Amino acid sequence: MTTTLIPEAETGDYLYAGFARDFATADRERVIVEAVTAQQFTDLAKATRLSRTFAFLERLLHADFSDSRDLYTHREAIAVLLAPWFARHTVADLALAFAGTTVPWELLRDRTPRLVMPAQPDSPLIRTARSGDGTGTAR
Repeated sequence: MTTTLIPEAETGDYLYAGFARDFATADRERVIVEAVTAQQFTDLAKATRLSRTFAFLERLLHADFSDSRDLYTHREAIAVLLAPWFARHTVADLALAFAGTTVPWELLRDRTPRLVMPAQPDSPLIRTARSGDGTGTAR
């Protein structure tokens, strides 16, 4: 996945179109999640259980989140709603939540992304999350 990001100090990284944002997790890691297509955003909304909230926000803002331009325009409002969800979940939780979805996300370490693409069950992150090793972390 090749993505052009615009660095935004203190507020995260954003795509030119669509939605991309880094978030802190419950286990003090940072991840970046992206939604460029309508399906990716739909899957992100479902995985985070925010579908109805985003539908309400669309009506309130007269937006269409299936349009990557509206995702970009309203990226800050979307991020505000997603941040608490990420803060309550560990990286292992995210691996499980996003497994079988189209949501691209990355684990950030020292601002160096380690890409985790959807539908890749052989990813070390997903294997660790599924292994139930009891650590609650995926390293």
